[in-house]
Amino acid sequence: MQEIILGYIGGWSGFVSSVYLTGPGPFLYHLYDDRGLDVLGSSRELLLPLYHQFHGWILEYNLEQIDRVFTAEQPQRQKFTIDGRRFSNMASFYDEVERVFTFGLDWKIGRNLNAFNDILRGGFGRHEYGQPIHIQWLAYEKSVRNLGKETMDAFVEIILDTDHSGHDCTLERL
Repeated sequence: MQEIILGYIGGWSGFVSSVYLTGPGPFLYHLYDDRGLDVLGSSRELLLPLYHQFHGWILEYNLEQIDRVFTAEQPQRQKFTIDGRRFSNMASFYDEVERVFTFGLDWKIGRNLNAFNDILRGGFGRHEYGQPIHIQWLAYEKSVRNLGKETMDAFVEIILDTDHSGHDCTLERL
């Protein structure tokens, strides 16, 4: 590892390669030469605290482009509230999802994770298809107790779109 780093910063040039390091945190680091490193993250929101903390370290030739990413007007998120006090099992959870995210449907939504994922994409009466949304989950810990940690972890993965299925949601656990 020392030879790779020295190769980048001019201490030893016998070994040249691109190296990406992980940690600390959910970031990927690319040490590119003696001037610094690139930090990669999966979302703008994840990188925003680093942007503010280390803004003064951004090199002049990158500054304008990076500033545009972090200061650009972000789409307004419509807010939805899932109330964990309104359900205690999967059937009543899906009733709550239907109450919160749909309007004017003459049919019931599916009672499964794929249907939940589809509902988050929008187009069912409360928000447009593809519109970014923010979910506030009240009594989140109660939901964990009632539905189980594994089930709740699955819901969070779907809400945060960890498999990039095509919706843009943020989650606030209250």
